[in-house]
Amino acid sequence: MNPSSESTIDLLAVLLTDLARVVGAITDDQMHDPTPCAEFDVEALLTHVLGWLTTFAQGFADPGGQAPRANLDGYEPPADGAAAVREAAAQLDRALRSGAAERPNPGPIALGGRASPRGRRPGREQVFGQAGHAVERHPPVVAGEEVRTRSAFR
Repeated sequence: MNPSSESTIDLLAVLLTDLARVVGAITDDQMHDPTPCAEFDVEALLTHVLGWLTTFAQGFADPGGQAPRANLDGYEPPADGAAAVREAAAQLDRALRSGAAERPNPGPIALGGRASPRGRRPGREQVFGQAGHAVERHPPVVAGEEVRTRSAFR
């Protein structure tokens, strides 16, 4: 693993630690609050984030790179979302530090048995790119600042 990947994995660990804190602080009365993502309320965004985080963590941890699902149809987030984030973060960290993101094409993971479009599976760029997207889109959440708005994700 190159030093750039290692430092990015370290940053991802910080991001996911903060995410677990935020997810753990969400209350039932916040579930239908709006978020910066206009198409998602808190409940939908929570389902989206937990579903894909656990999917990618399981896919990277699988020696064959097989993720358990290709979409989130029927996915129900666990009751303890913060514990699910911590578990997925640990699983993803172990897999990435073991070189899972550096697997040769068709790529490091297949979603539900299918490679992503153009025959490529999500790899290092996608995982680290999504972490960067989260940092850019939600800086108060990932920088460890207190969330000061009505919604846990706003």
